[in-house]
Amino acid sequence: MDMQKIIKTVWFTPTHRGWGLPLAFEASPGTSKTAQILQVSRTCGFYCEVLSPGERGEGAFGVVPVPDKGVLTYPAPEWTKRFEQDGRGVVFLDELTTAAPALQPPLLGLFLEGRIGGYTLPAGVRLIAAYNKPEEAAAGYDLPVPVANRMGHMLFDAGDVEAWIDWLMTEDGLGAGTLEPINPEEEEERVLFRWSESFAVAKGKVAAFVKRRGELLHRMPPVHDPNASRAWPSRRSWEFATRALAASAIHDLTEDESISLVGAFVGTDVAGEFLTFLKEHDLPDPVELLDGKITFKHEPLRLDRTYAVLSACTALVVPPKAARRDERARVLWTILHDIVKAGAKDVAFGPARRMAKAGHLKHKEARPVLAQLNKVMEAAGITGR
Repeated sequence: MDMQKIIKTVWFTPTHRGWGLPLAFEASPGTSKTAQILQVSRTCGFYCEVLSPGERGEGAFGVVPVPDKGVLTYPAPEWTKRFEQDGRGVVFLDELTTAAPALQPPLLGLFLEGRIGGYTLPAGVRLIAAYNKPEEAAAGYDLPVPVANRMGHMLFDAGDVEAWIDWLMTEDGLGAGTLEPINPEEEEERVLFRWSESFAVAKGKVAAFVKRRGELLHRMPPVHDPNASRAWPSRRSWEFATRALAASAIHDLTEDESISLVGAFVGTDVAGEFLTFLKEHDLPDPVELLDGKITFKHEPLRLDRTYAVLSACTALVVPPKAARRDERARVLWTILHDIVKAGAKDVAFGPARRMAKAGHLKHKEARPVLAQLNKVMEAAGITGR
């Protein structure tokens, strides 16, 4: 597994706060996880601030109050100034499990919102972490459940003997990266150009899976379960996993790398079930379907597959700025009409409701669908008039 490619993928994934999915690598000491993170930082032209909780202490995390004219304030640590000019970079929390209990609450805001004390990092600053297993760490602690669920957790693949020898024998003697130099601004533009469609496809797949396996939407392990400090499915971690799935397609990760990255957020067992679901349903590309390049035939005995296809297609036409929004919406209404005529109103209702709420009521193709679903639509407060 190409760990540098995975690092690049999570750093160039759009999120609600800017860029970068929060990911933590777990590995034994001496497996080069720190070296590879720094290598990718250099490749991307990012400044990387390395914070080790056990080494830097409370001051580096902005939690030491300072009196200012009779008021206690939480000034930003000095290191945050290095990101102000470019607005991009990496905060690398090394030896994460050395964070003492007093430092663990500040990590909540740092990983989710980029807050450090009373300061918020620029939207282009990525967050990544690494830790040894608590039993292998110097003064190690388990991560509390709320902290653990704010990031992905992935076992770091250090590679085999040959991979290490190749690294050792590079010309400069420092080890070469697997990535070509990256212009971060150009890479962000490339990702954003493809993001809307890729994210829509990923949302459709995840929505269909969670619809089928609703018990996996939120499955928190017991507090004293070792898995509570690792990846487990929640509403928050499913959003991360959906973004990871979309980014995997844009960055051309292999199937194994993609599912491993999804599993970093919802757990490897859940990711395995998700992969099986995708293979069993053999979902058509919703972009090609709505653009008329392929067709879809509803099968009454495969309602899960129909729901998955409709979910992916709906996700493509709901966003206000979606590409070819009206043309694709008309095609989707036609598909929904065929499914309703086949007697699968229950499967069609959810996508039709989302289409209606998104403002796709003006199309003539919507009328026969709404007429068939009239009573349930009116109960939901939606009409075609």
